[in-house]
Amino acid sequence: MNKSELVTVIKTFIDNQNGFVAEIFFVLKNSAGDILKRADLESAAQTNLKNEFIVNLNERIIKNEELSILPISNFDERKNVLFEYDLDQIPVGLNILEELQRTEDFPLFSFSNDRLDDITGIIFLIHYNDNTLISYKRNYPINLYKRDRNGIPLIKWGNETRFKEMPDDILRIYPDFDFFRLNDELFIRNINILEKFFSFHEIIKSTAVRALSEIESANLIEDIDSLEEMIDDITFARKLTKIGSHSPVLNRIPADTIIEFVNTYPTLKGKFEFNEDNSRIKLTTKKSKRLFLKLLNDDYLQSQLTELHYDSLAKEAVEI
Repeated sequence: MNKSELVTVIKTFIDNQNGFVAEIFFVLKNSAGDILKRADLESAAQTNLKNEFIVNLNERIIKNEELSILPISNFDERKNVLFEYDLDQIPVGLNILEELQRTEDFPLFSFSNDRLDDITGIIFLIHYNDNTLISYKRNYPINLYKRDRNGIPLIKWGNETRFKEMPDDILRIYPDFDFFRLNDELFIRNINILEKFFSFHEIIKSTAVRALSEIESANLIEDIDSLEEMIDDITFARKLTKIGSHSPVLNRIPADTIIEFVNTYPTLKGKFEFNEDNSRIKLTTKKSKRLFLKLLNDDYLQSQLTELHYDSLAKEAVEI
């Protein structure tokens, strides 16, 4: 799904926000795995949360003209990005979003049986016509204001002078999203949440291992083990994943053409060692390994206007 298509679908929710409700679910930690509970909200609170959620969708996607949509396998250093999840393996914790697409038959959160302290995520589900959006927002302990024995918490009540004792704990819900599932597509806004709480780095590492096989088959480097030993570096593994899925060089440009390029391109000349017949590259240092990945990602560019050479971390192909 490209940005234009995404904007079109999101706009149907924004333009018709009075035509649906927002159902809200809690993700609770459990020894057997995460469980889902439906939140029973009074009508006014549910409507206010829905309206604020729609505002955030509008601000972060529709009005965000500089937003880029990228496959998550094509990760780069751009900040204003929404990643479309395109890897074969999905983090186990995200299966709850698929569950909600199949059924909404989940028990209510009960103060008798459940604890506010166990809520790790807030889910919004909205549906209009044929489109369903299910979002996830990480919940933190700081969002729970607990009543304890060390004081009497007071809240404003009624007018500008009256205070009232807060009788119970207060849960603060932020109607925002770290990622969302729109119909059959998964979009990631906060990749740090994915890595920190959903073991995404393990998926990246396993995908990077497959990319190593493609590099080895290209017969371009002397020893594949020199790259394999870097797999535990998540930044390095991300770059390998990107190369395995999107490299414009690997298995597209002949090995002898690549060797000639590194021997003549100003910023690469003299940076690599070679085997005895100069047919394969030897990667003996961390620096040479990183330069090699940048080479496969086609990061070394030259301006046809100024003839200056550039090292480009983020780029998009231009249709001519």
